[in-house]
Amino acid sequence: MGEARHSQVGGVTPAAETVREAVAAVAAPEVAARILRRALHLAQESEVPPGGSRLRVFVEHHLRAATTFVMGEDAATAIRDQLAPLLVRIPTIAPAIALDEPPLLELEADTPSILPDPLPEPATLRRVLVATLDEDRNVALRRALRGIAETEAIEDVVALLDAIEGRSDNLLLIIDCEDPSVQPTTLATIAPDLPVESIVVLWGASEEELDAATVLVPDSSRWIACDQTAEVDSVASMVRALL
Repeated sequence: MGEARHSQVGGVTPAAETVREAVAAVAAPEVAARILRRALHLAQESEVPPGGSRLRVFVEHHLRAATTFVMGEDAATAIRDQLAPLLVRIPTIAPAIALDEPPLLELEADTPSILPDPLPEPATLRRVLVATLDEDRNVALRRALRGIAETEAIEDVVALLDAIEGRSDNLLLIIDCEDPSVQPTTLATIAPDLPVESIVVLWGASEEELDAATVLVPDSSRWIACDQTAEVDSVASMVRALL
């Protein structure tokens, strides 16, 4: 009987139960439900993954991003720390490198020194577009993401259309709802023109404002309402988690 809670009951896996308990430990029930709902939307999952790399990505990226927006970075860190024993059993996928082994290929003395072309950047990397008229916040966000993502300021909807024209790569678009250069409702009308799997963050919008902006958007699962009190560092943390 004492081990019954560790078995899968009613479709709830042990991993899902552990994750829900960790969130519930730092959030009220309605807030915990909001965090999990947002994390599942970001991950495009119907339930917490049962294990493996999907669970690691869900906890370290999607759950962390959702918690940061709803409760702040401290709460996200607390949940991550509680789930550390769960994740430690999931191996990180990385090639093993033996430092004392010889290189796979040694050039002969008379072999021309020809190096291969560098590998292209991964296709999943996103550009970050920032639609704000507040130059101070734009600069602060750029500094917070330096070395992690390339940001591009968007002055108006025409500049946005120019930035996405002919591009098929994923991107992340942040609209500063306190001083936007592109209104959320305007963006909703051109949503079909955005690259596939783009993510839109409405920085400073409430859930009600998010719903109003996305009522006509075919797929609003990748539109996120950032907490109205979120500072630049919190937004940058969320972006880092999504990249």
